[in-house]
Amino acid sequence: MSTIRSSDMEVARRIEALEAAGGLKAAQSAGIAEPHLGGCALFGGVNSPMTHALGIGMQGPVTERDFEAMERFFFERSSPVMIDLCPLAHDSVQEFVRKRGYTITEFNNVMALRLDREIPEPSGIEIRRIDAQETPLWARLILDGFSEVQPVAEDAAEVLIESCRGFECFLASIDGALTGGGAMNCHEGAAAFFGDATLKPFRGRGVQQALITHRARLAVEAGCDLAVACVIPGSGSHRNYERAGFRLVYMRVNVMRAA
Repeated sequence: MSTIRSSDMEVARRIEALEAAGGLKAAQSAGIAEPHLGGCALFGGVNSPMTHALGIGMQGPVTERDFEAMERFFFERSSPVMIDLCPLAHDSVQEFVRKRGYTITEFNNVMALRLDREIPEPSGIEIRRIDAQETPLWARLILDGFSEVQPVAEDAAEVLIESCRGFECFLASIDGALTGGGAMNCHEGAAAFFGDATLKPFRGRGVQQALITHRARLAVEAGCDLAVACVIPGSGSHRNYERAGFRLVYMRVNVMRAA
């Protein structure tokens, strides 16, 4: 298994392009998107988790004029500017963030795995891809799993249903009982794993591990050589992805500038 280096700019560009591609796909059904600074800016509503800029500054220097155009995308919609910032983004982007009064809102660990080894099929837990009509069921289960960690907004289910229609979504079950779920998006040989959630009564039974390995096998079948997940540092998901062989590539910093 080859090692992924945190200084590998080409890997970072692939990861950030994968993130931006996923955001653009979600915006096709649940938001508005524009290309900016080599990545994209997305708007799904003020305070929506979809509303942020992704993958910016990975293709070289940016001008202040172009940075201001990205900010206007949000300000014209009465939204603060939210940026998911890669630490390997060009210095010009980092400088604009510093001098324009952005504040840190969250840290996320970006983890990755080279798909260059045999991946075992999970046993004891059934994983299946959902049909389109099952999207509301999947969304409700994911939100129920997340609600133990953080509050869920009233309209969260509708937003999740619309934004995930273009992705591959999966349900896990044990002895016929639904236990958890997750999603996957592939772009140019890289696969993003996201939306992982396990219902509280079934935690500690390997549900997320099974979801990870199942998606990894499907990603290999789809021609991917890289799998990526973004997790909260020190979380259960962080530990589960480490157990599955994923390693930290870099910490992404979420920053905000008020409208």
